[in-house]
Amino acid sequence: MNERTKISVGYDNATVDLFIPAVNIGSVVDGDEGERVPGDPIHDALINTGEPALNNLVNDRRTGLIVADATREVPLEALLRTAMPQLRPAREVNLFIATGTHAPDMKGNAEIAALVRRYAQINKFDLRSIVFHDCQAGPWSYAGKTATYKNDIYVNAAADQCEVFITFSEMKNHYFAGYSNPLKNFIPGLAQENTIMHNHKLTLEESATFGRHPLHPDRERRNNPLALDIWEAYQLMIKGRPTFAITTISKKQNVLWAAAGMIETVIPKTIEEVDRRMSVTLDPADFVVISCGGYPNDESLYIAQRALELTGQGIRDGGEILFMAGCRNGIGTGKSEENFYLPLTEDIDKIIKTPVTNYRLYAHKPVKFARLIKRMRKIHFYTKLAPEAVRRIHLEPVNDPQDVIDRWVRQDPAAKIHIFPDGNKYAVYKTSAKR
Repeated sequence: MNERTKISVGYDNATVDLFIPAVNIGSVVDGDEGERVPGDPIHDALINTGEPALNNLVNDRRTGLIVADATREVPLEALLRTAMPQLRPAREVNLFIATGTHAPDMKGNAEIAALVRRYAQINKFDLRSIVFHDCQAGPWSYAGKTATYKNDIYVNAAADQCEVFITFSEMKNHYFAGYSNPLKNFIPGLAQENTIMHNHKLTLEESATFGRHPLHPDRERRNNPLALDIWEAYQLMIKGRPTFAITTISKKQNVLWAAAGMIETVIPKTIEEVDRRMSVTLDPADFVVISCGGYPNDESLYIAQRALELTGQGIRDGGEILFMAGCRNGIGTGKSEENFYLPLTEDIDKIIKTPVTNYRLYAHKPVKFARLIKRMRKIHFYTKLAPEAVRRIHLEPVNDPQDVIDRWVRQDPAAKIHIFPDGNKYAVYKTSAKR
């Protein structure tokens, strides 16, 4: 009798235990982002920047503090606790919650604002304003047109009042922007919807993928059109004003590694660390289990899809996926149902073959999803979404994920199953694939 190994994966705010015969386990990419560096990573990063100290940079200046919205898993309290004392010399601090296209009033954003307000009181600095960015509301400031892709950059006008910026970013792989990184807090974080749409239509380019960014230390991995447009847009928006960034790599709010300094220095340094800690090369398997790691990374189908894109190279054509995502908030906010979900209910070949001539927000997502569905024999979906809603987008609803595992093993007793319990972070490259 084959001994079974228990593997726990995140699902919403809980975990689900899967029992897999040891002989059938291929690789478990378990979200272990490496060892924690000694000491307090954020504190040590702040005092070892080798650049102007943060408190000197903000001294007597109107400072913009930009943080991601509640859909992002950022160790915010650890960052605030360590960094906020550095803002005491600022003339004033203006908080921006960078929502991009997400709803400004989504659950969790008010809690972020309250947390920053509490640390402002503790550290006795002047928190002058709190801006919940709304990509449709304005008022807007025109920053110019990007050189390469001719994107008209309209950004939140309130940012014009700031003389210096500080921003936090939990960095990890991103399936079309290359990496989640501090630049995304500016564009699309504080941009107008039309600016975001022009940028996001570049997602359909083959080289708009993980592992590539214009600031990558490896010159061979700098080709990413969408990330290049963001980099150019950021420079237009900033107009030479300094941005101090603190980047982290963490696991369940436990900070393992951090860097601090000027944004153009910190991003390449952290990209190198993300590549080292959070990428894996595998022989593709016929069966894979993919979890997003739980909430908030599986809060909606819109967010959860990232895990499928990052791990897709780990499965052979004609294979099967067990996808586990709670999706407590349904399909997603804004226009995600209209422009993402409903198009995905169409015929798969039609979705893939119909050119996206008039790009709408999120229109890249059904195309990318359809390409993966086309490659697979079946995608089993364990989720809180209604079974009929799952079937409409060509996925198979699952009541018990263990049943899927057991059937795979009965079907092929020698099968190897890859498991990705934290699929939204890891970049999976297939063996001999060119990055």
